[in-house]
Amino acid sequence: MADTSNPDLIYLIDSMKIISCPICGSGECRDVFEGKVERGEIELRCVVCVNCTHLYLNPSPSLEAYTRFYESDDYGRVACAYKNKPYSRRSTIHDEDVFQARSKYGVMLYNQYLKGKLGQGDIVFDFGAGDGAWLYGLREETGCKIDGNELMSLHAEFIKKKLGLDVFQSPLEEIEKPLLEKYNNNVKLVIASDSLEHMIDPMRCLEIARSILASDGYLYICNWDIIDRMAEPGPGGRLFAEYISVDHPHYFHESSYKYIIEKAGFEVVHFNVSSKIRPKPKHMEIIARKRRITKDVVPEKSFEDILDDIERVEFKVKHYRTYSLRYRLHTIKKKTVKALRKVADF
Repeated sequence: MADTSNPDLIYLIDSMKIISCPICGSGECRDVFEGKVERGEIELRCVVCVNCTHLYLNPSPSLEAYTRFYESDDYGRVACAYKNKPYSRRSTIHDEDVFQARSKYGVMLYNQYLKGKLGQGDIVFDFGAGDGAWLYGLREETGCKIDGNELMSLHAEFIKKKLGLDVFQSPLEEIEKPLLEKYNNNVKLVIASDSLEHMIDPMRCLEIARSILASDGYLYICNWDIIDRMAEPGPGGRLFAEYISVDHPHYFHESSYKYIIEKAGFEVVHFNVSSKIRPKPKHMEIIARKRRITKDVVPEKSFEDILDDIERVEFKVKHYRTYSLRYRLHTIKKKTVKALRKVADF
């Protein structure tokens, strides 16, 4: 598994070790994919947990290597290379128009789910705050107090400048104690939007979220469903392997998404297959409340069901690619644009 054509990521690959399921702890899994992936150009293996049906990278990077991956912004370089953009263009993510557009997600979250529940002085904490736009939108709309954590220096520095906020710039394991001391049972809203798939230990994130939430607090999580994402119609449909990347140690689907929430001690208040806040690209979302932690949580589907779902969608994608003239034209256009970008960058 140490074989890679990207020598800059050797430290990450060399840190990888076989793990048990990071959600339920089961050591029994089945292979779903193993091979070289386009994003990062490295060898990865993805498995499904036999017990809870969670999909995850196994071997998985160490916490230390993964922290370095984000703090050094190797993540940004890898992501931009995958999108055929020069690394220097990454600075455009903090354009004011982009920020203001993203801040509307925070306003939409309030209007959709939190009216009458979140107000002046209430505390909102965002795990994986990104550029802080959601927090900014919520603060502007409600007068709430805001905080969060963000590993990427690029974003953390921007948040400090734009919002006047020093977020926690450390992995969960390092901020857990100071976070509990500061906010134990006092936070009204915890957000983890499009961030759980980037964490080494998403279960620990939700456990910490439960510990800092007030009894009448809410959790909001939002991620795309890997199987639903594969099944996008037309040229958007993709094979499972084409979504695997080192910056996503986890791949959620509806069954495992609900399972992790209930396992962490939450009850689902709202579940949407297609997010009302982030519909493009399609995300699923959950609003949840704290409940008594129980051990008898059972996933809605079996791991065989998940493997069957993946196989069924892949068959449709392959069939479309084989017989669709539209897909062939789409591929030609994509390759042409990629070649022109390389010439322009040169």
